[in-house]
Amino acid sequence: MNQQQANGLSRQVNALRYAVQFLTRFPVGNIENDPELAGKSVPWFPLVGLLIGVTLSLFAWCLVEVLAMPSLLAASLIVFLWVVVTGALHLDGLADCADAWMGSHSRERMLEIMQDTHTGVGAIVMLLLILLIKVSAVDVLLQYKMWEVLILTPILGRISMALVLVSFPYVRPDGLGDAMKSNILSQYVLIPVGVLSLVLVLFDFTLLLVAGIATLVAISLIYWQIMRKIGGATGDVFGATVEITEAVFLVCFAAFFLAQAR
Repeated sequence: MNQQQANGLSRQVNALRYAVQFLTRFPVGNIENDPELAGKSVPWFPLVGLLIGVTLSLFAWCLVEVLAMPSLLAASLIVFLWVVVTGALHLDGLADCADAWMGSHSRERMLEIMQDTHTGVGAIVMLLLILLIKVSAVDVLLQYKMWEVLILTPILGRISMALVLVSFPYVRPDGLGDAMKSNILSQYVLIPVGVLSLVLVLFDFTLLLVAGIATLVAISLIYWQIMRKIGGATGDVFGATVEITEAVFLVCFAAFFLAQAR
């Protein structure tokens, strides 16, 4: 391996570490806040989702199979770990979007509300609902021991986030999202999407179908309720996309599976 290849590999490793540092609370050491590195980290987002999903699935398996814990209690603890691992980063974005969505606000007012540090009724209600939905859906997964869905859900959420990032304009100049978008190689984002689709086609076409529907529904909801009104995406929109995608997928799969089981 020559020096140029070694430097390229080092940059990719740092990009992966940056993605883990940005999206989780897993310790990877301090990575410099480099705009180019931020852009290169985006294609690694689904792999970070895999890391989160495997962590949640192993934790779920221990609670249910080793400790024989009731599924509802186990589901609550799993969602709690989910929040801890991600540092509530995406929930914060969802909360800000919910406050901005409440009422008939102008574009400028919506963007102002998203930056406000105060929490309104919309944020509180939305957070309670999204966490309740996740706990209820995970409860169903645990009852039927569908560990693979728990692994897939965080991957899908971060794929949706990456797709929104590369597909829609970023409305806040000089923000972190702007740095990511300016330095990203969009075609590389399609690689994890293609790999995941191939894996699901080979092993479980039902999961691929439900995942595709959930992603389309989630991004459409975010677009029509937020992005269409503000003219693009923000960091809060990225967080809301992750949470909405995960919740929609969990609900869709739980409903589909229960319907098939009857």
